[in-house]
Amino acid sequence: MHKILRIAAVMTIALLVLPTLAAMSPVYADVDLDDFPRLDDLFLKISYPEATAMVAARAGELDNMVGMIDPDNVDELDLNMSWSISASAGFHMCYLGINSRDTPPVLAGPPDEPYMTGAPYGNRTPSFELYPLNESDFRFALNVLLGCQKTSWIATLYRFINVRLDTNIPPANVYYFNTDVPPVVYNTTLAYEVLTDPAGLNMDNSSGFWKTSDGNEMRPLYVISPSEAPPSVALTGLCVEAWNDFFGPTSVGSGYHGTDEYFYNYAESFYDEVEWVFMNRDFDIYFLCWGLGKDPDYLYWFFHPDTDFYDGWNSPGLRTDDNSLEDKLYACAYWEWPNGTAVIGKPAMKEIVDEIQWDLYFLVPYIPLYSRAYHNAYAPGVHGWIESLGFGSNNFFTKNFIHWTDLTKMNMTYHETGPVDNLNPTIFSSAYEADVLSVILDGGIVTNPFTHETVNWMVSDWSYSRMNGTNTYGQWVDGTELTMTLRNGITWHDGQVFDTSDILFNYEFAVNCSSARQLYFIGTSYVNATVHSSTRMTVWFNATGLFNVETYLGNIALCAPQIYAGMNYTTLNAFRPWEVDYTTHTGNAKPAEFPFLTALIGCGPYVFHSFDTTAQVIRVSANRGSTYWAPFLREDTNFDGVVDITDIVEGIADFGSEPGHPRWSYGKSDVNADYVTDISDIVRIISKFGAVTLP
Repeated sequence: MHKILRIAAVMTIALLVLPTLAAMSPVYADVDLDDFPRLDDLFLKISYPEATAMVAARAGELDNMVGMIDPDNVDELDLNMSWSISASAGFHMCYLGINSRDTPPVLAGPPDEPYMTGAPYGNRTPSFELYPLNESDFRFALNVLLGCQKTSWIATLYRFINVRLDTNIPPANVYYFNTDVPPVVYNTTLAYEVLTDPAGLNMDNSSGFWKTSDGNEMRPLYVISPSEAPPSVALTGLCVEAWNDFFGPTSVGSGYHGTDEYFYNYAESFYDEVEWVFMNRDFDIYFLCWGLGKDPDYLYWFFHPDTDFYDGWNSPGLRTDDNSLEDKLYACAYWEWPNGTAVIGKPAMKEIVDEIQWDLYFLVPYIPLYSRAYHNAYAPGVHGWIESLGFGSNNFFTKNFIHWTDLTKMNMTYHETGPVDNLNPTIFSSAYEADVLSVILDGGIVTNPFTHETVNWMVSDWSYSRMNGTNTYGQWVDGTELTMTLRNGITWHDGQVFDTSDILFNYEFAVNCSSARQLYFIGTSYVNATVHSSTRMTVWFNATGLFNVETYLGNIALCAPQIYAGMNYTTLNAFRPWEVDYTTHTGNAKPAEFPFLTALIGCGPYVFHSFDTTAQVIRVSANRGSTYWAPFLREDTNFDGVVDITDIVEGIADFGSEPGHPRWSYGKSDVNADYVTDISDIVRIISKFGAVTLP
């Protein structure tokens, strides 16, 4: 049948069936597939590195594999074990970070800012000169000496897994990625020119060694890579080898360890690397990766001087003489310039982000290496994962929609790819820990995995405006007034009602404990709030911009008052709520349906059950006690809270599309997840017509 005729036929079916359905109660034909989440239990098995996880997968101890970086393993699961492979370009960046400071920062010392010892280059004081890394021309030369070589290195090490990257915005971010920024070209002549003229180094002809402007030989430079990821160590080693090939040998014994190379690659523990880089901020060069988001405000957090603090994200400590970059970074985060001039609309923001990408291209606090296409694999019989450009299929909605084709099987062993040490919602520090907490803690908003639009979740409505004046308490606010409306019927996992007083507690608690990593932004920008009713409130804070408004909306339910009341930062920093019995901590009885309840509670679709540290398995159980507050259905394709004519029209518009088709939209209307939008999907959407998915 011709495509237009097929769509017309489907529309006719919709028009015939819809009046009948509209006159009756919503139809729930597939009870098991209406649950959110669909499984009773997820067993989150921590298994890394990937070779270890593959052993578990072959033994049937894992029902999926996520975050795969070895193409041979992808091939094995696909071709030999008949697993299904999900692949999509990710909001992901792997890079070499370069210490751009003149000297290491001054730390207060224990206990507030302890210096983490054990780095292979020893313990360095603020009198240590980081030159020549503080010269942007030197950093640019290092990038040029990699140039196009990294294309073949990445292809050899990762094949189809990763693609070369030359900016700090990954190409999956189709809106903000600057397509005009060119690939860095390998050019030894250019490298020599910028090293000897602007950077002030020279190759001493008599000795054959590189000398600085004061006549001393260039110091050794230390590069750290995470030992848990052998391909990352290998790629870092290729970069180091390329630099050493250009710079040649040092004088005998000039290195700290008596070697004759200017650059050294040390494979060290990921957590040690994080401590030396982000806490000490005393390092030369390091390799790490970030999982980024749809909004590029992370550029501010990575590179603005205001975020250069102990345990902050700004590792390079970059400074510019005229503050031009700093002003753009500020505008990127706050949607206004430091002088208060507002940035109006996304096109204006894109211009700023494009310019930042050009600035960073030449200043080189990071050398971007590659962006990953997220490859995840699912065992035969696993069904219902959600594809998402940028985020990949390992996302919040996958964990809630995933199920077995055999609907009698209600448990699944789900792969977690890295170490989990801290599940305290206020101070966790890794993406692996965030991944676990994401299904336990709900936020006011979520991201539509198909369109990347912001979706109201715990809140049903919100609005904000720029404010420069006094609020109702007579306090001066130079930032934002945000008013939000909370949905009814939300409870914490212990059954206590969640209302606006809990949101107020979270904001005020952040102020009292702003030293906690996850509370810093709200804790340092919050001014005050008014609770109008149990569902409506207004908050004022000294920050501007949509990204920051969404931070306030997203972090309304990190800390339950019944758990965190009375704590300060000192006790909070040592608090391990997942190891503390709920009743012991609060004195309250546990809900009968959750006899395992700990002090790690939220409002999310899963309840923390247990952490078997020996087996390295975290168990989370479906929040079915009082019925999870969001009875979300896959048929609500636009995530607006109700299955209605809009969803039917979207399904019809996507009719006939498959992966790769322009109308596929990563399967937005493929509600039965069979990789084609067809009549069965339209019928399912029609059958749920009128169902409210977000109260």
